[in-house]
Amino acid sequence: MDGRKLVLVTGANTGLGFQIARAVCSSDKGYEVLLGGRSLQKAEQAVKNLKEEFPTSYLRAIQLDIEDDISIASAFEYIKAKYGKLDALINNAGVQLDQQLTAGKMSAREMWNKTYDVNVTGTHILTYTSAPLLLKSSDPRLMFIASGTSSLAGSENPDLPINKQPNKGWPKALNNFNLPAYRSSKTAMNMMMREWYRLLGQDGVKVWAISPGYLATGLGVGQEQNKTQGAIDPSTGAAIVRDVLEGAAGLQYIFATASAKNHEILQELGATHCFDYRSRSVVEDVQQAQKTLGINLTLAFDTVGKGVMGPADADSPSTPELTKSALGASEGLRLACTLPVPIDRAFGMCTSYRPSGRMNAIGPPQDPDSAIRIRKIMEHLCVRRRDATSCSYEVSTDDRLRHTQAQARLEHLEHLVGLLAEQRSIKSIGFQNGTPATELPHDSDTGEHIIASSSSGSDQAASGATHWSAMLDDIQALRSTLDPSEGNDIDEGDTSAPQVDVGMGMEVLFGAGLSRAVSIEQILNTYLPSRRSTDRLVSTYFRVRLYITPYIHSVQFQRQYEAFWIDPGASSPLWISILFSVLFIAANISRTGKEHEIPGHGFAVAAAQCLALGEHFRPKAFCFEALLLYLHSRFIACLEISPDMGAILSVLAHIATVSGYHRESSVPSLSPFTAEMRRRAWSSFMQIDLLVSFHLGVPSRITLAVSDTQAPSNLLDSDFDELSAQLPSPRPDSELTGVSFSILKQKFMTIFDKILQHALVNPLNDTIDARIDSLDTELKDLYGSLPELYRPRPMENCIIDHPQLIIARLCISSVYYKSICVLHRPHVPKHRDKSIQECYSASSALVTDLLHVYEECQPGGQLDTEEWFTKSITWHDLLLGVTTLCLVAYATNQTTEGFHIDQLDMEQRLDPEF
Repeated sequence: MDGRKLVLVTGANTGLGFQIARAVCSSDKGYEVLLGGRSLQKAEQAVKNLKEEFPTSYLRAIQLDIEDDISIASAFEYIKAKYGKLDALINNAGVQLDQQLTAGKMSAREMWNKTYDVNVTGTHILTYTSAPLLLKSSDPRLMFIASGTSSLAGSENPDLPINKQPNKGWPKALNNFNLPAYRSSKTAMNMMMREWYRLLGQDGVKVWAISPGYLATGLGVGQEQNKTQGAIDPSTGAAIVRDVLEGAAGLQYIFATASAKNHEILQELGATHCFDYRSRSVVEDVQQAQKTLGINLTLAFDTVGKGVMGPADADSPSTPELTKSALGASEGLRLACTLPVPIDRAFGMCTSYRPSGRMNAIGPPQDPDSAIRIRKIMEHLCVRRRDATSCSYEVSTDDRLRHTQAQARLEHLEHLVGLLAEQRSIKSIGFQNGTPATELPHDSDTGEHIIASSSSGSDQAASGATHWSAMLDDIQALRSTLDPSEGNDIDEGDTSAPQVDVGMGMEVLFGAGLSRAVSIEQILNTYLPSRRSTDRLVSTYFRVRLYITPYIHSVQFQRQYEAFWIDPGASSPLWISILFSVLFIAANISRTGKEHEIPGHGFAVAAAQCLALGEHFRPKAFCFEALLLYLHSRFIACLEISPDMGAILSVLAHIATVSGYHRESSVPSLSPFTAEMRRRAWSSFMQIDLLVSFHLGVPSRITLAVSDTQAPSNLLDSDFDELSAQLPSPRPDSELTGVSFSILKQKFMTIFDKILQHALVNPLNDTIDARIDSLDTELKDLYGSLPELYRPRPMENCIIDHPQLIIARLCISSVYYKSICVLHRPHVPKHRDKSIQECYSASSALVTDLLHVYEECQPGGQLDTEEWFTKSITWHDLLLGVTTLCLVAYATNQTTEGFHIDQLDMEQRLDPEF
């Protein structure tokens, strides 16, 4: 953000909120403004309008409905992921609905509930959710837009029409109920502001409630009628909000006493009122100015010490004493001076300083801590007045030595970079995470390699002075030289546990970031949305889950779901983890593809926390399914396949083995329902384990040869339940059910496992053509026997097909093409014609299909509701296809014999613009 402050304004697409954003844009302080609005389209239009007026401003629209917990959580996750902090939250969104009652458009209960939901409840929840981001700021501000009608003083002014008492008797006319809900809610918000001031006071968050005055906005009776009743332009109120935002501590008035000749420069530096310190009436002048403005100054710095105002006299009071006299009416007055005043504790803090080349020192600091505080104060003030260059301090001998050392180390780093620039003949490439899926040919006779060092403490290799690790060592040494205390700055007064950013919750599963004191009730209160919002997400999940998680039985889940809402605390933490994973998957799958509509990652964090509380590493009810579903949710949301996923798969393999998921014969007493659901879970785990292990470049965690668990039956969830004495006959494979895709994909994954085992067991120089041909034939026979429903077809022939069916076909064809590439890839460098031809055909089809999918997943495409499909596994499949194409191109260019590819076609496929 280049040092810009990040400001979030709610309700910013119109009215006061829009004017606040406009006022902030007009500032020269440097802000990036997030315009929050219930309608993303309207917020984007507001951004467009502001961009026309302020073309160089930094603006972004964000969907934010403070009545919707999911919207609030999504906005939080978006800001956290993109910026990592929030410097100012301006709670502007509000409603005035009292006229809806008098007009008969809303009932009293509807009107009161909605008023409080927006003005109080929603504002509080947004503030609570945003608090962690505010605490990441170096100077956080929290602002609530209040109303003068909501104060006790405002309610007692008889001149205001809204305060006039109606005639006695009952019932009262409806027009006598002017603004009871609005005023009451704003009064409640004032108290809420005080609570936030109490809660965040020790964290350094500046909290205000700002009444911008009676403004001609669309609130209540409308903009035009508000104007006729004396309302002022909203821009005036917005300027007040901006002034408070920009003040060092919300300062609006700065008084200064100095020689008259210096008043002009002081006003340029920000002083609003200047007084001649020589004047005998200076004390009275300061007091009268406060009275005229209706203010009490609360912060005073005396920078004279023992001087006098007016003619010198032995009995004249010191300037600190005069300062106290001038500000005597102020409550909570904070005082400081350049020299301590022993007889007055109020001036005990000494702020002596000496900016280099500016003035003589005024007294020594009383203690080292004061000197540190002084320097920070002066640097802050210099930066605020845009005169940072004047804040140069004389450097001690030790400082000079450290800076000389630092300069030498910087020169050494520059030398290393120069050496790296000269090294252009590196012949081999190192890979992480095991053997890569594709390996480019290399000349093993050159003897030139990169010298790498392991990140683990047990494995080390020699590294030259030009290696990256040597440069990292120099950088670390440079940091120590510049600041010897860096890395050792520990606040011994804070003995609380360190805060861990758990991201999507993965770290929680490995013991970080979750306090033992956290209860399931706290997790539910923090992350679970309202029943209505939860119902909608669960419904979304079961509408689109057919090709994702068949091991969650819809009928059984609905019964468990209803029982959960009756008594949430009675449900198993592991089942609640399943619920949060369901919500997370639904929130991601239901995305429309717009960058601002970010799903609530808080659901993933909650799912991980519930797994940890439920001891996910111990085999028990819901354990295997909950952890497996959590892993599925990661693939839908993340582009990267991290090694952490491999660790979770290891835990799942242990649980599955101990619980007997892999061998039906070891658990003969299972009911038909339980046995079938375990088959579904085992099938899903087997598939995901093979795919992840392959992409991580590590062996699979399970051995299919020792498993006797049958494939699932092709049944609808409505065909059987817990009370079924036996399973019904399976439906035909050609019939689309919630599990038919998984059954079909398992057949391909079984062959894929054989191919992987063949690739791992047989070295390149021991290739057996018969085995390759056998596996190739088995794979193609299966592909040829696909039911018509799942046969691949061009996208233009799928215009009436459901997007989920199109995705299912793509998944199966991707596994098929990937299997061909893995089977034949090792033999491409050996110029085996059939392998080259098969790799070219398969990789070309794979790349073409996935590029078309990417295009159709964009907004307005055939698959714009399936954007989740372009993550993790699919992305790595695309990389595999492109790499295989490159390998084929390299191999065919090395010889004039055998199979050759169409170079023009190859260039088109590898063209980044394709």
